[in-house]
Amino acid sequence: GKIVFLYDDNRISIDGSTDVAFTENVGARFEAYGWHTQHVDDGNDVDTIDKAIEEAKKDSRPSLILCRTHIGYGAPNKQDTAASHGSPLGDEELDGAKKNLGWPTEPRFHVPDDVLKHFREAVKRGAEIETEWKSRLNDYRKAHPDLAAELERRMAGKLPDGWDTGLVSFPADPKGLATRASSGKVINALAPHLPELIGGSADLTGSNKTWIDGSDSFQADGPENRN
Repeated sequence: GKIVFLYDDNRISIDGSTDVAFTENVGARFEAYGWHTQHVDDGNDVDTIDKAIEEAKKDSRPSLILCRTHIGYGAPNKQDTAASHGSPLGDEELDGAKKNLGWPTEPRFHVPDDVLKHFREAVKRGAEIETEWKSRLNDYRKAHPDLAAELERRMAGKLPDGWDTGLVSFPADPKGLATRASSGKVINALAPHLPELIGGSADLTGSNKTWIDGSDSFQADGPENRN
């Protein structure tokens, strides 16, 4: 599908096995949602995971790949334990894991030549794609200068001039004003000046006052809407 999630199923939390508090069948839940799901029994089998990703791309549905992994993989005493969850393995366990995995113990941070080559090639591909994207953006600037300027403002996270025009203030009032009510007023004061501002509250708009006036719910057939 257009979106592929890898689910890291190591079944360990800081407090121990997740069985203590979590017995949900995650794969079944996502199947019930209508997702395309796959299981990889060995989360360290890169080739099988790669094949699963390729299969996911062939399906039009969103995809979930459940990978059975082992936290602290290779560590002689801490694999599959909470001890490897929230703290370093320590030198003894680290050396033991390296030996179990056929990895040199020295240097301490070892990057094999083929891995380094792969990452450098990825950096090169990324640089080429970035250059192509910048060229397209430059063409867009020439064809649509105003829209391009607005796009770049948003990408830079800069506020437009006059963004705070009409921003409401709330003087002290013994009767008080619910923060959700004042928040709703502020949202609607900002909305005309910040087209990138989008509200949303699931089904609680009437309560939390996040609705942007003059707009409707954001939907596939109404992507211009802001709620």
